[in-house]
Amino acid sequence: MLIDAHCHIHNQAFCQLLKDEQIQGIINCDSQAEYLQIKEWLGDKSHLTLSVGVHPWKADQANWQEMAHCFEQVNVIGEIGLDNEWCKVPMKLQKEVFERQLRYAMLQQKPVVLHTKGMEKDIAEIIQNYPNRYLVHWYSSLQYLEAYLAQDCYFTIGPSVYQDQAVQQVVAKVPLSRMLIESDGIAAIEWAINQKIPLSSYKKVLEQTLAYISAQKNISMSKLAHQFETNFQTFLGGRKNDD
Repeated sequence: MLIDAHCHIHNQAFCQLLKDEQIQGIINCDSQAEYLQIKEWLGDKSHLTLSVGVHPWKADQANWQEMAHCFEQVNVIGEIGLDNEWCKVPMKLQKEVFERQLRYAMLQQKPVVLHTKGMEKDIAEIIQNYPNRYLVHWYSSLQYLEAYLAQDCYFTIGPSVYQDQAVQQVVAKVPLSRMLIESDGIAAIEWAINQKIPLSSYKKVLEQTLAYISAQKNISMSKLAHQFETNFQTFLGGRKNDD
C-alpha cells in the first residue's frame, strides 16, 4: 500500500484518484474553506487523514475563530512553520502564528507537519520547547539535519530525490523508522521534475520515490512499503481518520 504523507489537493478529480487507488496519507488544508471542500470531496468513509494549519505564507491572514473549529476536527496540525526564502510575511508574525499552533498541538497531543524553508536552525530550536511528534516535510537543507534527528523527527522524501542533493542526504542519514514519502501534490511534482504530468502519472511518481529509497537502503520495495505503513501509524499515534 502506498502512503503519501503530505499532499495538497486542488480538484475533485485528484481526490477521486486517491480514493480509487486506495492511497493512504495526509491531505493538507490551510483554511476552513479548503478543509470543508476537501472533506466534502472525500466523503464519510475516507482512508485519508486531513491536517489543518496556518501556513507561514498565510500567517498574516489567519482567522483563529475559523481555524480553531478545524483544529478540533482533525488529528494532525500542519503544515506549519517558518519561511524566509519564499515568503514576505514579517518573521515576527510568522513566529507568533507558528508557536501558537505548536502550543495547541502539544497540549492536545496532535502530531505536526513542519515547513522549514530557510529556517531550519530556528525551527529545530523552537520545537524543543514543544515536545511532540513532528514530520519534517521535504527537508531541503544540507545543514542542521542532526538537530531534528536528535528529537526523533520523521522526514518525508519527495519527488525531487533524484535531483536534489539535500534530499538525497536525508535518505542517506535518516533511519528507515523515521522516514516516509510524499508528493506535496501535483503542482509540486511538476515543479520538482520541471515538466507537466497527467494525473494518471501520480502513483508512478510515488513508486519511483519508493524505488530510489529501496535501492539506497538495500531493502525490498515490499518491506519498505510495510515499514512506511508502520511509521505512518506510529506518527499518527495510533489515531485513525477524522471522526
